[in-house]
Amino acid sequence: MTTRLGSCICALTMAAYLVGCATANREMAPGRIQEGQVAVRVQAEPGSAEVTYRGMPVGTTPTSLYLMSLEDVLAVAAERPAEGWVEKRVRVLSPTEIEVLFRFGKDAGPLAARLGLARVLVFDYSSNATFDVDSYDLKQGVLPLLDEQARLLTTAFAGVDVHVCGHTDSSGSETHNLELSLRRAQSVFAFLTARGVPAERLKVLGLAAEFPLAENTTVEGKARNRRTELVLPQ
Repeated sequence: MTTRLGSCICALTMAAYLVGCATANREMAPGRIQEGQVAVRVQAEPGSAEVTYRGMPVGTTPTSLYLMSLEDVLAVAAERPAEGWVEKRVRVLSPTEIEVLFRFGKDAGPLAARLGLARVLVFDYSSNATFDVDSYDLKQGVLPLLDEQARLLTTAFAGVDVHVCGHTDSSGSETHNLELSLRRAQSVFAFLTARGVPAERLKVLGLAAEFPLAENTTVEGKARNRRTELVLPQ
């Protein structure tokens, strides 16, 4: 009886810990997000993977968590038997919505290969979170997240070189897109350096429409391709 009671208490304690930080294997309900929380959708490709948060099992992808910060997002991991991920992509859709995609495989993605990196952590700030269409002025709503990004780059990633990459969709001329993508990257660079990230650690690149994440034939695809990324080696 004592053993059984102890097991029940342990299970209840574990459940209490997970409530409020993770909701596994169900659709996200943004209306349930409490002040300060971020809804995080975790996915893997190809196939699925087992997800943990700070070493604790959460579920199988796709799954949803409710976390408090980008630092918490870094504590989300995905695993498969005998296969490691080559890219962890943290896509910021808005100040309260983040997607995390783990890509598994043997080879680096095209962008990572271009940068000479094998395994990468990518912070992907989508255009709807950071910029208006055809603009390079940072939106006010994303500044708290970029503040936290700057803090992480001077603490958890102190001393790590970071590629600040600007991207566009395929609309407009190549010259225009190259200039726009570079200016967006420079806007993020200016923000981060103003908050203490050493300029010599940041490598700024404007890549125009060279590395799309989706087809440029739809409105949704173009929106996904308009982004600024911080790429870190892992």
